[in-house]
Amino acid sequence: MIAERRGFPADNGKVRDFVLKVLQLKVRQSEPIGDADRARLNVDASGTQVEFAGADGKSLGKLTVGKKYFRREVDNPDKAPADGRFVVVGNAVTPAPAVVFTVSDPLTQATANTAEWIDHTSFQVEKVKTLEVKKPDGESWKLERAGDNAEWKLMPMKPGEKLNTGNANAATYTLSLLELADVAPDDVKDTGLDKPTLVNATTLDGLAYEIQVGRLEGDNYFVRFSSSGTVQGDDKDERIKKLRERQARDKILSDHVLMISKSKLDDTLKPRTALLEKKPDEKK
Repeated sequence: MIAERRGFPADNGKVRDFVLKVLQLKVRQSEPIGDADRARLNVDASGTQVEFAGADGKSLGKLTVGKKYFRREVDNPDKAPADGRFVVVGNAVTPAPAVVFTVSDPLTQATANTAEWIDHTSFQVEKVKTLEVKKPDGESWKLERAGDNAEWKLMPMKPGEKLNTGNANAATYTLSLLELADVAPDDVKDTGLDKPTLVNATTLDGLAYEIQVGRLEGDNYFVRFSSSGTVQGDDKDERIKKLRERQARDKILSDHVLMISKSKLDDTLKPRTALLEKKPDEKK
């Protein structure tokens, strides 16, 4: 769990892989190090401090992970894949370690960025039956269908309008492909969720989702959501079984402000006009 995100679940696979990787590190070389070199190699306070603790919470060991190590000259060290990493054992601040090690792995997972550690599994809205979008400026539209293979209907449909079926499918289907980019910290102030875009969806499986989409920060939206309803179907159906299992995860997600990529929500948040077939004079 990630303490800085109120115990939000971490990706256990990533945690396990990182611990195993550290345990299997091979030292390429070691040499004495002074204050100037500690700063140059980022194995001082500017490095990434890693601490391992046992089940009882007691510290098992500490590392300070510094700059990437290259066996050859590279044009862009920040983006180039490294051959290893400079590390020191212990806390780089007090007392200052006297030896720096060059290890055989670049330790790309050694970061304090929560987005690199969270479980990115998101809520996912499958088999949409109705989808309604209401924007803060008052614009709204609703799609609905009678069954899995039935045609989408845009409500209300004005005379002379024709629904673009491909765009309607994209608006609904992409909600089943969502992934978390990150979880917002509790102290974030301007999320835009005081005046959100409201996305309400129901599914053919008997579930209802209320999704609030707030401000765009960088490439991600601030999002809150809740779900309700009882999954309809037989547990012998593997998909139905997984839907029921996911409801516990959905409860955790609903307790946090989520960050979801703009690219994952763009099709759903399109204006009403984007759901319509263009008229002949508009195609020119």
